[in-house]
Amino acid sequence: MRFLIIGQGNIGQAVAIQLARAGHDITAVARSAKCYPDDVAVTFWQKNALDLTKNELDDFDGVAIIITPDKNSDRVQAYKDSYLAVCQHMADLKIDCQKVLFVSSTSVYGENDGQLIDENTPACPSNPTALVLLNAENLISATYGRRAIIVRPSGIYGGSNRMIELAKKAHQDGVPSHHHTNRIHQTDLVAIIAKILVMATPKPLYLVSDFDGATLAQVLGFICQVRGYPMPVLIPSAPTGKRIMPNIDKSWLTFENYRSGYAV
Repeated sequence: MRFLIIGQGNIGQAVAIQLARAGHDITAVARSAKCYPDDVAVTFWQKNALDLTKNELDDFDGVAIIITPDKNSDRVQAYKDSYLAVCQHMADLKIDCQKVLFVSSTSVYGENDGQLIDENTPACPSNPTALVLLNAENLISATYGRRAIIVRPSGIYGGSNRMIELAKKAHQDGVPSHHHTNRIHQTDLVAIIAKILVMATPKPLYLVSDFDGATLAQVLGFICQVRGYPMPVLIPSAPTGKRIMPNIDKSWLTFENYRSGYAV
């Protein structure tokens, strides 16, 4: 199959490489130059996604929009200039392909009292950036109907040391006792996006998270235990955050919980 991957950050580039290695015809688009392994055949277009034309895109079987905002500008405006602008452009083009996949976020759910969230929960953003993401989703869904696929990952880990740094200081800074968190390992997210793109009949919406929602205190406590850091000091708190109920197959995951993900 022939796929266009818009965005070549950590996730987008890994998806392009994985699909190319599986024998698919892959074209990748990014504004800055990218390098690929010698054994991977990826056609690379260095250009702004907003400059893509309908004639360039109509021959693809599927298009995946996996982009990140510019970190050097106002956060809300950066979301509008990236997620919203690219999705608006794709909506305006009305490209003729089997699938248009957009990677959004579970941040579109504004719940913050420990509620359970599943694929039937209405998205009600509670902050401006989440609202931009939902508006971008709606553009793709309204334009492409049954061909649209929205992927909402929870917190992505495996590519940064953020939680490790929090764990190091948790004995000094303290951790809320009942703040619920959700996560998906970067390796699993890449594999799941690639799997969805080649499916004959994918779902219109995927909540991509592991199957062991846990409190921040549990996650940081485990990291401290594994790495020999002082254990976190708990700050008594009411339930906050949300609990994501993924609608993926558990067998798709290499890291089915935070313990397997942070033990390596």
